[in-house]
Amino acid sequence: MTENEQNKIRVSNLSVSFDGSESISGLTINLPANQITAVIGPAKSGKTTFLNCLNRMIDLFPGVKVTGQIFIDGADIYGEDVDVTKLRRRVGIVFAVPIPLPGSIYENMTLGLRLKGMRQRTALLERAEAALKEAYLWEEVQDRLNQPAMNLSGGQQQRLCLARTLALRPEIILMDEPCSGLDPISTAKIEEALQDLKTRHTVVLVTNNVKQAARASDRTAFFLSGKLVEFGPTDSIFTNPREKKTEEYIRGKFG
Repeated sequence: MTENEQNKIRVSNLSVSFDGSESISGLTINLPANQITAVIGPAKSGKTTFLNCLNRMIDLFPGVKVTGQIFIDGADIYGEDVDVTKLRRRVGIVFAVPIPLPGSIYENMTLGLRLKGMRQRTALLERAEAALKEAYLWEEVQDRLNQPAMNLSGGQQQRLCLARTLALRPEIILMDEPCSGLDPISTAKIEEALQDLKTRHTVVLVTNNVKQAARASDRTAFFLSGKLVEFGPTDSIFTNPREKKTEEYIRGKFG
C-alpha cells in the first residue's frame, strides 16, 4: 500500500487568513484512513478553521483567503472542477452545539436523504435505523421516531446530529468539540460510537479536552497560534512529547 492510499487526507502548505489576519500558517499534515485524529490546542490556534477547510465550509466566510492544497484520496478538493455539494456529503460535520431540525426524529433522520431523491419509506426507515444504531441511539428512540426531536436530552440530540450525518454515508466525519456541553455518560456514548465508526470512516476530532483526546484518538495533532507544533501517535504525544510546548499544554500550564 502506498503512502497516498494509507493517508485519507493530505494537507500541503495550507494557510488561511481572514481580512489579512492569519489563522493557519503553512500547515502540512497527513491524516490516515480509518483512524481517529484528535486536534488539540488553545483557543485561536486554528483548529476549527482547519475543520472548515476540509469540507470547504470555509468558502462561506467573508474575507477569507485560502492557499495551499488539500487532497482527499489523492484529489485536490480545491480544484476548479470540484462539486462542493458532493464534497460536503463525503465529509460530514458534527458541531459543538446540537441543532435538531424542527419536526420529528424520523423527519430529522430522513430530510437529507429525501433531498438526495430517496422516497421509498422502507428504504428511508432502514437507513435511519442503521445510522441511529451507529450513533448508539436506536435503543433509546426506536419507539419515539414520530416524537419531536427537541424532546430529546442534550446528549441524545448530539447523537441524533451524528446519526443524521451518518445517514448520508460520509467517508470522513469531522467533529468540532462534540462533547463540550455533555455530561460524562453522554460523552462516553459518543466516544464509544467513534471507536466503532472508525472501522468504516475517517474521523477528525477537535477537542479542548486533552483527556478525551488521550482516550478516544489514535493520533493527535497539537496546534498553537495557527501552526502545527507536533503530530504523532496519541500514546507518544501524551507520554513522550518531543516539543516542550506540547508537554506544557497537555499538563495544563497554558491554554
